[in-house]
Amino acid sequence: MTSRDSDRVSWEESRKLVRDFRKQVYRTQNPNVLSTIKDFCFDERNGRLYFIKTDYHRSHERNPNIHAVDFAQLPVPPDRPVDERKRMDIDSPFGFGSTTFVAQMASLPRLAHKTMFPHQWHREKISDAESPKRGPVNDRKKIGVSTPYIDNYTFDPINNRLIFNWAGNIYVSHLDKDKEACPRLLKPHAYITLDEPPVIINHLPTLTSQFSAVTTPATTHMSPLGGMNFTSPSSPFHLPPMFSPIMNFNPTQVADSEMSSGLASPSSPDSVLHVHRRSGAVGPDTPSPNRSDAKLGGRYTNLIAFVRGRDLWVTSLHGVEMQLTFCNGGDSGYLSCGTSEFVMQEEFHRYTGYYWAPSDKVPRSGRPEDGKPERILYMQVSEEMVDSVAIPRAGEDMEEYRYPRAGGNNAKCDLQIVEFYADELVEGVTDSNKRKIPTVNTPNKPNPINTRFAPSPAANYSSGFGSPLTPTQAHTNAKSHIQDSAPVHKRLWGEWSIQEMFPWAEYAVRFGWINASSIWVQLLDRLQSRTAVIKVPIDNFLSFTELQIEMGEVRVSSSDPDENDKTYSDFRFEKANEMIEIVKKRKSSTEVVWEEEMPSWVNVSDVYHFFDTSEPDHTCLIWSSEASGYRHLYYVSKKRSLSSSAIVPLTWGSWPVCDRPIQVDSDRKLIYFTGKRETPLEAHLYVVSYADAIHWAEQIMSGKRDVDSVSSYLRRSPCHLVRLTELGFSHHVVINTACTMFVDCFSAIDIPMSAIVWDISCTQEFKKFGADMPSNLNVEKTNGRVVFGGDYEGYRTPIVGVIAGRKELRYPPERYMQRPFPVGLLFTFKADDGSPLHGCLYRPQNYQAGQSYPTILNIYGGPRSQLVTNDYKFPRFLRHFLASKLGFAVVTIDGRGSSDRGLEFESYIKHRMGLVELSDQIRGLRFLSESRFGAIAPQGRDAVSVIDMDRIAIAGWSYGGYLSLMGIAQYPHIFKVCIAGAPVTRWQLYDSAYTERYMGLPKEGVEGYEQADLVKWAGSFPDGENRVLIAHGLMDENVHFRHTEALVAALIAYNKPHQVQVYPSERHGLRHASVNEHFETLMFFWLLNYL
Repeated sequence: MTSRDSDRVSWEESRKLVRDFRKQVYRTQNPNVLSTIKDFCFDERNGRLYFIKTDYHRSHERNPNIHAVDFAQLPVPPDRPVDERKRMDIDSPFGFGSTTFVAQMASLPRLAHKTMFPHQWHREKISDAESPKRGPVNDRKKIGVSTPYIDNYTFDPINNRLIFNWAGNIYVSHLDKDKEACPRLLKPHAYITLDEPPVIINHLPTLTSQFSAVTTPATTHMSPLGGMNFTSPSSPFHLPPMFSPIMNFNPTQVADSEMSSGLASPSSPDSVLHVHRRSGAVGPDTPSPNRSDAKLGGRYTNLIAFVRGRDLWVTSLHGVEMQLTFCNGGDSGYLSCGTSEFVMQEEFHRYTGYYWAPSDKVPRSGRPEDGKPERILYMQVSEEMVDSVAIPRAGEDMEEYRYPRAGGNNAKCDLQIVEFYADELVEGVTDSNKRKIPTVNTPNKPNPINTRFAPSPAANYSSGFGSPLTPTQAHTNAKSHIQDSAPVHKRLWGEWSIQEMFPWAEYAVRFGWINASSIWVQLLDRLQSRTAVIKVPIDNFLSFTELQIEMGEVRVSSSDPDENDKTYSDFRFEKANEMIEIVKKRKSSTEVVWEEEMPSWVNVSDVYHFFDTSEPDHTCLIWSSEASGYRHLYYVSKKRSLSSSAIVPLTWGSWPVCDRPIQVDSDRKLIYFTGKRETPLEAHLYVVSYADAIHWAEQIMSGKRDVDSVSSYLRRSPCHLVRLTELGFSHHVVINTACTMFVDCFSAIDIPMSAIVWDISCTQEFKKFGADMPSNLNVEKTNGRVVFGGDYEGYRTPIVGVIAGRKELRYPPERYMQRPFPVGLLFTFKADDGSPLHGCLYRPQNYQAGQSYPTILNIYGGPRSQLVTNDYKFPRFLRHFLASKLGFAVVTIDGRGSSDRGLEFESYIKHRMGLVELSDQIRGLRFLSESRFGAIAPQGRDAVSVIDMDRIAIAGWSYGGYLSLMGIAQYPHIFKVCIAGAPVTRWQLYDSAYTERYMGLPKEGVEGYEQADLVKWAGSFPDGENRVLIAHGLMDENVHFRHTEALVAALIAYNKPHQVQVYPSERHGLRHASVNEHFETLMFFWLLNYL
């Protein structure tokens, strides 16, 4: 045996090192360090704060439960001075966390946790929970998707109860402040169903005229919503501008054979719904029990909507269910209602597809019988034209789902409103709560074609709802004018559809209710450089029957005999003239309240707030935009009589507002938001007033000022903000709706996370317009109470200082080894264009002065990411600490292209992915080597670089896996080993929204796609063995295994050495503890032996 063989680490030794490290972590660490908390919700009436706490047991399994703390009427400790109790270290020195604040935190009162559900119930549910049913892959990211643990919840403050999903079921828990809550399974015991399944129409009627729509060999699809992505097989046909829906309709254009499928489904607004009671266990004739994305709502907050399969359902709190949509009625598998398609979840982070209309916010008792229906705004999605992808499932059949690749067809969507009455759900069916609809008369001499299909937007109603009436069905409905609770589906039609008015739109990335009478939608074009926010009155949404009546296709009986005696021709002529004016009115009522185009791309965010104004023709909102180069807040005011909005900046400067929800105090005219004003490494809570912005907007709308002059004037002055959180920490904040308190979750790179509840003290003086802002704004936090953590004695050991304008952290060598984990050392260096870049260095735990160590460059490098921040990385980056324990240095660098540094900084990679990111990474490595950052000089000698430039490994997952492979191909002389997980290898194979945002369309950027193609770089991979390791889950639903297959085929063709590790049961991330252990064993087997 050679000496080299004797130095090798065996597989068993590598596995033991991994296992021993994890055992040490779970045995020695403070339990709070191993826990996470999220989803805070204030119960202001009872003085309670709810949140989900997840404990990671030694079995490495998650054990989340809902916890609560009571924060009301707790005294401030008397041993602290009054002025210190009032305001605590808000203006602490610029450093890595104020030591004074850490000491003060120890003296704050602590709130005792209360587990909301009995531990016995929790254990039983963990053992009894079935594996989630395998539905469409793109549903798995959804909020509330079937999971065997509590992942989210809803708190009902009116009735004091919690609602949450668990393993495909819905649970309701009534809360008692003095007792444990016991969740009750909301078990369906009755269904309001149809007499027969919906009719699914697969053969489309076609109008023989010119349409600006996407065609397939089988069908021609048109849409009411805009552009290619808004085309839906169940949506009305788009009519060209010169094709009048009234005057130019020719019945002979519709072939009789194509109209034989035009049957009304039982789910149309004109069908009769019956109630069937089913009790007992759910059997083959009952709906699937799996329910997800549950939302409490309704006018009186007494209903729960949810998604079952691909449809929207609603249930009462007593378990009476009713199906609202019928996309899942056929075997097509491409229609869904109330869900969001793959790219909407993965790339735009909208995980739901429906929203309840605003509630009346009053208890149900004593409510008026005003006859108003319940409403839900939802997105109907068709993926018929999207490419189908089949991925293997370990030991089972192939899993097929729709995946839009770059340059391919996206999903099509149709925004709709469903209206229904809930009396039968809540009270049961009685004669008194049945609803009546108008009597419908067929025309005197009906044209069969005109009656069966509307002369305007004829459609394919594949989902089975909203179908036109046949003469027989119209006659039947004229007799059966009693409608129990049939849901009525309404959409936008013809010339006032979104497609007609905004033909450039490709995505509906955000939508919701402004108030009970109007909704809003954010539209985005395909290249994602143009966006618009539009307001649509709900009166513009019509059911098909309402459209027929409005257009004169059917006549409603009138009390005026002269009206009833009119001939059909006269009746239609009058209706045609009326319709012209109706179309104009509906089109003009749809308003654009915000619109912008960006030179690079639009980053969609959740930073917005709509005001519920008392004037229906006046819209006010807070919106965020990167038009100035950084994301900032704007006050927007729009009156329907004006062509454009008044836009007033609320924040400005070379720093970003974070992409996190904001909270608005409309009484005091204050906005609470998270930003990174002082440093890009820390997120803080700020408050700004919009009182002056209201006055500026009024002057703009009155014509006294213009938008540009106001913006220029304001930006010449400082942006007046109040920061409410301590420097030296990164903060994640949740504020109550009354803006009287907030919970602050914070940590630093050397201090684990803690959470404190603070009261907000606010004195807001409204002075004359134009008064000095600081004198108007006095907001501070008081009366802190510790909710979580705060007991990390011994963590604050470094020497903190500011050196050469840069924050720097230095640890005495004798204390460094006493830390439970190594502390990341943040550093800053310059890119080749002078931009400051940030990185983090973890020294090996066995670090000795005067030595250099093998180094792992942990890389992601893609857009919308930031790895280097001043927050605690454990346990998220556990492998960093494991690598340090095993004697490696670990480096992380955020180069150009990462987020929260401005749009110019982020767009550096536009059309150049894979070609420019690595230069910043290598420049950072050379900075560490040449500056000897983090190194300790031995006595009497110069310091030696911590990192060994001859032993650098590059490792990453997803985009990081892509750059790891690019690194070993482009810089094999720098990187000795590459470990790539789930890598993208060909951007043509990745999803449309992400790829096209940064690379453009494949047919328009051929050269860029080729240069970024890893397969084209296969010949540049090194010839040495044990240098390239690729790991990939065979069931990866995001970056398909096909990416690895393509690269491996090219490497084989060039006879390049490599190793591939396939995980048959894993998706894009490694989900199982045994697989994580195997990968870590493999990873460090390679690093210990080959680096």
